[in-house]
Amino acid sequence: MWTYEDLMKLTPDEFERVLADLWRAMGYTVTVVGGPGDKGIDILAVMERGVPFTVGIQAKCYGPTNKVGVREIREYASLLAKREVDSIIVVCTSGFTEEALREAKDLNVKTINGGQLLELLNQHKVSLPVQMSFMPSAQSSVANEKREPPALKKGAEKQKPKLGHPEWAITLLLLGIGGFISFAEEGFNAGMFVFALFSFLIGLGLGVDYLTKQSSVRELQNGLNLSKDEAQTLVIRGFDSISKIATTNPETLALHLGCDVPKAYEIIQRARTSPKRVEENITKSSLVTSYALRRILAYVKQDERPIGVIEGKWGPTSISCILLFTDCRIIVAESLRYKLIAIGNPQRPIDVQITSERYANITFEDVNGEKKHSVLKVSRPHLEKILQNYQSLQSM
Repeated sequence: MWTYEDLMKLTPDEFERVLADLWRAMGYTVTVVGGPGDKGIDILAVMERGVPFTVGIQAKCYGPTNKVGVREIREYASLLAKREVDSIIVVCTSGFTEEALREAKDLNVKTINGGQLLELLNQHKVSLPVQMSFMPSAQSSVANEKREPPALKKGAEKQKPKLGHPEWAITLLLLGIGGFISFAEEGFNAGMFVFALFSFLIGLGLGVDYLTKQSSVRELQNGLNLSKDEAQTLVIRGFDSISKIATTNPETLALHLGCDVPKAYEIIQRARTSPKRVEENITKSSLVTSYALRRILAYVKQDERPIGVIEGKWGPTSISCILLFTDCRIIVAESLRYKLIAIGNPQRPIDVQITSERYANITFEDVNGEKKHSVLKVSRPHLEKILQNYQSLQSM
């Protein structure tokens, strides 16, 4: 069982090895690259289930009063562009300054402090280094208590938090309404009016907050196929939307949800490919409804990235159809029955014939290169933006 005292005894090299063991226990393939010339990354961890996901880990073995600051966060954020990693995580034995945490959130750098690290080490049963496992335990629990960071104390509390306080909302709303009713019977009273108004407003705020969180729980349940308890736990911990879950990393999600990393990774993948998330991040013609988008996304493979979707007329029959562009295919389906019509290859030359300011015709090769397909009267502005996004993606 790891304690905070154990973390403080680690040398920097031991700390890197412990982190490597932790990420291996969480299902990653790990390479330790720390040392001279590591370019800021101490450990590379690759999750190979589904779409490969690479994490760059920076280990900071600091004393209990030494915290990671803004300058270091900015330095590590630059690695997202310089190295082929999907996420950067800074793991520290102590903690982070408030400014560093705000900067990390803005720059999409993930952080794990000493308290969170202890939870992960004990959850995944990572062994103590050999020389430490034979050391005597700390002299007293009082000494350990003094050295534990606040985050660890909070993490040790296993009480299940509530989603909200609907009982207080109802009580305060009733008090407020009762106070307003009393005016009609007893006449206006300034003190009672202030009490009734504040009771009503506070009760209304609590009620709206509770209903908003309930709505978020239902969204996560339906959109990510989670149980009610799982969705409620995530909402309470601040992951109250599919977009937030899609942009986090598996380790953080596993820590908050109390599950293993592979399961957290699967949840994140579901969030990234969910129709709502896709709709927020792709170019979409206004003629394509959310329902139509969900139906055509059923043809997208797990390792594909949707770029844009538009409506048009299928050349041979002039029936309405939907074109979904991904990073490796053009998927064409009927607009009414959503039956698959054709699959094209966007990496081959695409012929765009402009017919007016608003519309264009498009001709592209079949995915097998055997024939060409034509779709007429597609939205010209949306098509141009989709093709521009596709070219930008290919040049990366």
